Amino acid sequence: FTPQNKEPEESDIEPYQISVADNYSPFIEQTPEETAQEETNFSEDTNGEYSIYINEPEAEFENNETYIEPQIEAQAAPTIKEEGPYAAKTENEKLAKEILLEGKMNLQNEGSVYETLRMYDRALELMQNSDNTNLKSAIYYERARIFDSYDYAELALIEYHKATKTTDGNLRAQAHIKMGNIYDDYVQFEPAMDQYSMAIESSEEANNPQGKTRALRYIASMFAERFDNEGLTSFSDLAIESAKETKSPKTIAATYLEVADNYKYIGDDKKALQTYGAFPCRSAGI
Repeated sequence: FTPQNKEPEESDIEPYQISVADNYSPFIEQTPEETAQEETNFSEDTNGEYSIYINEPEAEFENNETYIEPQIEAQAAPTIKEEGPYAAKTENEKLAKEILLEGKMNLQNEGSVYETLRMYDRALELMQNSDNTNLKSAIYYERARIFDSYDYAELALIEYHKATKTTDGNLRAQAHIKMGNIYDDYVQFEPAMDQYSMAIESSEEANNPQGKTRALRYIASMFAERFDNEGLTSFSDLAIESAKETKSPKTIAATYLEVADNYKYIGDDKKALQTYGAFPCRSAGI
């Protein structure tokens, strides 16, 4: 598969005008559903660089070149350091970064989704003349996650696509995985495969076997849904090998179990039993 990072179909949507208040009317008085469905872990590395990862043990991105969201407790002011790929150099960039973190804290505290979107709009306005593509991408990614959580698929795809313009391979991989998830949900195999393939490439560039494993697992599951034993076997083997590279017992365990479950789903009990049997329970702490 040759990935093609093309702008998603926009139909009648004007993606650069979605900051108009009327387009946010569905979000007025809403509280963030995503916080209940898909928690985001927050951590900060020693270099003050930032990385996103989803609250699954196998998805933790700990590479120093990643976009790590700082630990924010209720009502606590976020700490902003000026090192790493997300460093803010101008006053507008610093203010945009503060607004981005404030918006994330607002969602954490179950604040207004509508107000958070308006805050992200303000951050993007401040970044209009900036060449800091990484910070812009981080803002687009956070907007996309909101649209995604409320099933505004086209808007989410457009914003995730903008987020891929970052030089941070981990954030780029995560955006591609999210787009792949959307296409997969709508049973669009080729676009989903394309996005997962780009997620693998971005993860390899960032030396992040966690992200690579995750994308490979999604691809394997797509073949399972199509009852394609050959495709399932090929990508399951790749996923297991990639999981081993992470040296994370939880990632390895989750991958073996998912592969086995996929074989069971398509009715290949022999391979399912073999995979369950090959599962290194002791090393995974189970």
